Amino acid sequence: MVVCQSDQDQSRAKWTTFCTKLFADLLVEQIRKGNRSSVAFSKLAWKIIRDEFNRQIGLKFDKQQLKNHLDVLRKRYNSVKAILDHPGFTWDASQSCMVISCLIN
Repeated sequence: MVVCQSDQDQSRAKWTTFCTKLFADLLVEQIRKGNRSSVAFSKLAWKIIRDEFNRQIGLKFDKQQLKNHLDVLRKRYNSVKAILDHPGFTWDASQSCMVISCLIN
């Protein structure tokens, strides 16, 4: 069961891990097909992403909701990247989480 929601009465969509993964996979697919310039996805790419996302989820997200979520994902990525650039922080790929190395003098 997919819990991703887009309610007309709500101003914000609720994104699950499943929905975010599907969205990311669709973005990557469009990049691989060459439907993204160095700075932005084409109108065709957004249409394909929106249509396929909504088909698989069974909801009606609009292009702006998807663009907004991409902005959120970019901000999260940049935050995590900034933390990992500091000594004492590493990424544990096996558990998909950050690890803090505490050095005791």
